[in-house]
Amino acid sequence: MSRPAVLSSLETQAALVARGVRPAAMEAVQDRYLEEARRIADRHGLCALVEDLADGWKEVWVYKHPHIGFVIEKTGRQPATAFEHWVLGKVFGYSEEAIADYLLRLGISVQLDELGPITPRTGR
Repeated sequence: MSRPAVLSSLETQAALVARGVRPAAMEAVQDRYLEEARRIADRHGLCALVEDLADGWKEVWVYKHPHIGFVIEKTGRQPATAFEHWVLGKVFGYSEEAIADYLLRLGISVQLDELGPITPRTGR
């Protein structure tokens, strides 16, 4: 019997997280594959955060560093603000340019004039 594609995808994503390519990854997994998803995280030395997604489905987040789990828990599945989208973009390993493009497509980007004058900080 061949392995379900979602578990192969999670295995690939977990390998990327374990190697530091990105801070975290997430896959939607049917309940029947949840234990195997946890074993994948364990095999790669990662933490797994599981959240309900829909009837019979879970979101499985894998990450290496505990503070990333905290970020995931605080931002949740439904980011609403530009800041929350930026944070999750960083957690998934996206570049500033990719995140900015995504925010523009959503129509929730921050206007620079709303921020006020930007002045460089001086070191102490």
